[in-house]
Amino acid sequence: MSLRGNWSKTIRKLQNFQAELEQKMYQTTAAAAEYVESVAVGHLRNQDLSWQSLKESYARHKKRAKGKGSRRLSGKILIATGTYFQSISTYVDGLNAFVGIKRGVAREADGTDVVNIARVHEKGYEAGGIPKRPLWEPTFQETKPQIIQMYRKALQEVLRR
Repeated sequence: MSLRGNWSKTIRKLQNFQAELEQKMYQTTAAAAEYVESVAVGHLRNQDLSWQSLKESYARHKKRAKGKGSRRLSGKILIATGTYFQSISTYVDGLNAFVGIKRGVAREADGTDVVNIARVHEKGYEAGGIPKRPLWEPTFQETKPQIIQMYRKALQEVLRR
């Protein structure tokens, strides 16, 4: 029995499929991580996640206190000096991605690792009077449908080649 059709093209496509799929998935993983980072940063800028307001005494302290040089501390929730905000980053290793604050990368002036500050705000610290002000869990839930769509689109692109 003889085969009909353009089998050489089909065979070439199948031989390259795995490499093309892997490359597209790596690219999509990086794009998805950057997307999550941009949404999280947007929430910090826009203060749009229904966080409990700052205590009046702390808000007054932030207004009076000076930061580096003559800059005042930010009155925004989760932002005082900007260290937490500026420490948000994306790390991609193959098909694995990390978005958030990396342990040991940034410290406050007093030596506190910024990752610990992020954890306290995410989960709250009842004994210290700090309420939950989650950034990451709502961001991950919000971005999940778009990320799924990004991977579907990437797969469809590879299958159509």
